[in-house]
Amino acid sequence: MMRTNVALVLLGSSILLAGCASNSGVQTVGPDTFMVSRQAATGFSGLGTLKADAMSEAQRYCASKKKELKVIGTSESKPPYLLGNFPRAEVHFMCLSESDPDLSRPNLQPVPDVVIQDNTAPPPPVARPSERTEAELVPVKIDSEPAGADVYVDGAFVGNTPLPGFKMLPGAHLLEISSRGFVKWNRSIRVQAGVPTSVNAVLEVVPDR
Repeated sequence: MMRTNVALVLLGSSILLAGCASNSGVQTVGPDTFMVSRQAATGFSGLGTLKADAMSEAQRYCASKKKELKVIGTSESKPPYLLGNFPRAEVHFMCLSESDPDLSRPNLQPVPDVVIQDNTAPPPPVARPSERTEAELVPVKIDSEPAGADVYVDGAFVGNTPLPGFKMLPGAHLLEISSRGFVKWNRSIRVQAGVPTSVNAVLEVVPDR
C-alpha cells in the first residue's frame, strides 16, 4: 500500500511539473527583429529538441509573413539544472524579403550568457552625434524595470537607464542591460534608418540558491 501511495505522489508531481513547460511565442524585440524561446518543465529532461522547436516556430512565423527566416543569435541555458534553472533555448531572428541584402550575410552568433570585461583595457569609443551626421543616427529610447541599470551597446558602456535621447547607427546591434541582483538582459536588435524605436527591458530577479 505504501509503495502505491509513493507511486501516485510521484506521478502527480510529474504531471504538475509537466504543466510548467513554457513557450514564449514570438516576441517583438525591435524593428523586424523577433525572439522565441522554449523551456522544459524540469531539470531532468535536458535541452533535447527545445532549440529545434524554437527554430521551427520562427520558420513558421516568417513563412506566414511570406518572408525568409534569418537567425541572428541563439542561446541555451547551462547546467546544472537546479532550483528553477531548467533547460531553455532562445532564438533571435529576423523575417526578411528575398531581395534584402542582409539575408545573404552569415551572422549567426550565440547570444552570450555572461560578458566578461577586461578592466585593464580602455573601453571602445562610443559613436557620438558629433562624429556622425544627424541624418545617419536613429533615436532609440532605452529603458528598464527597474531603472538605473547599466546599458552596453555592442560591448561598450553607454550609460544608465533611462536613456530617452540615445541614438544608434542603422543595422544590427547587441544590447545588454544589467543591474546588481537581476539576471542580465541580452538582445540582438536591428535599427532601421529613419525609424525611431524604443526598448524596455524587464529584468528578472536572480533566483535564490
